[in-house]
Amino acid sequence: MKILLVSNSVQGGAGKACLRLYEALKIAGHEAKILELEPGGAANSDIVSFYPRVRDLFLRQLVSFPVTALRHAVIGDLRRQYRLPSSSHRMERHPLIEWADVINLHWVPDFVDYRKFFGRVGRKPVVWTMHDMLPFAPGYHYETERPTANTKVETRIAKAKHAALQLANLAVVAPSAWLVRVSENNKTFAGRLHRHIFNGLPLDIYQPLEKSIARRILGLPEDKRIVLFTAAGVGAKRKGGHLLVGAVRRLEDKDVILVSVGGGSIDFGAQVEHRHLGSFSDEISMSLCYNSADVVVQPSIEDNSPNIIIESFACGRPVVGFDVGGVGELICDKFLGVVVRQLNGGALANGIAQALKNDYSASRIRADANERFSYAELSANYLRLFEEMCLR
Repeated sequence: MKILLVSNSVQGGAGKACLRLYEALKIAGHEAKILELEPGGAANSDIVSFYPRVRDLFLRQLVSFPVTALRHAVIGDLRRQYRLPSSSHRMERHPLIEWADVINLHWVPDFVDYRKFFGRVGRKPVVWTMHDMLPFAPGYHYETERPTANTKVETRIAKAKHAALQLANLAVVAPSAWLVRVSENNKTFAGRLHRHIFNGLPLDIYQPLEKSIARRILGLPEDKRIVLFTAAGVGAKRKGGHLLVGAVRRLEDKDVILVSVGGGSIDFGAQVEHRHLGSFSDEISMSLCYNSADVVVQPSIEDNSPNIIIESFACGRPVVGFDVGGVGELICDKFLGVVVRQLNGGALANGIAQALKNDYSASRIRADANERFSYAELSANYLRLFEEMCLR
């Protein structure tokens, strides 16, 4: 079976999940390739960029800008607040689309044109792995990021998506049961085959390491209790950094230091001992970050199934997070961390304080990661679905 995974990029949370699925399929001995929109310069010949150079992508976007602006105007979105189910990139014409026996879409906003893509592939099996709500939602990724509601625009987007999928041989995957439920109740994907499949990760890279060793490598103090916060953009509202600010200010433990990793910055004030390490693009550095921590905090106010949580578990570290989206499904037992039920800084502070008092077993947390998030489990679950779709 020839499997094509499609993503805007193999960077970021969704792109990383796509790349890890590719790795899992290859390890299991299957023929797989990735088609990405953004030129990544990957040395792997199986990872093909739609545009050979960044310059080519930029020029295409520049030339197509008037058409894109017109599409927004026609649909009534003059301020261009919504993502439309159209694209100036003719991804459906790429030779790999014809090559594939099954196509697995991942995070593809502005890359996949719903009408043209599904019209071109016909009844070829397509599995859409959702990393947020956009595949079925009328133009936004999460409810918390939804523009000021424009019912007319949202209705038009929803109708266009639904119409484009009428004849498609499509199944839908989400790494959280929460997103599966939301999708099943939305008209766009209603009646489609849905599967809940956890993301996986390379357990040979993310594994428990002596805390003191990780801290020496990163230059972090060995005599402090480290609370780790990591996000692609630490200041993004949806990631909850603003609530974490209030939480750490409430902590009475003066031996605690907050360590943050990611792009951007956030002001915790002079009363909070804080170290920002910046961004890391490699998995080994991120593994060291998790291993340096006593507790990892995931304060998102809305999220699907954060890689941060499973990466923490693989390193044997407990996680504190709000009970939103798929977070509670991951922190599904007290031995894995603390699920905070109230969405505020005070409740988060109590959750962090409780986690710092608990005596967690790194080996037990790691064993749970081995069972739920291994590459073997990931590839087996997807292969069953791919084979089922090919028989339709």
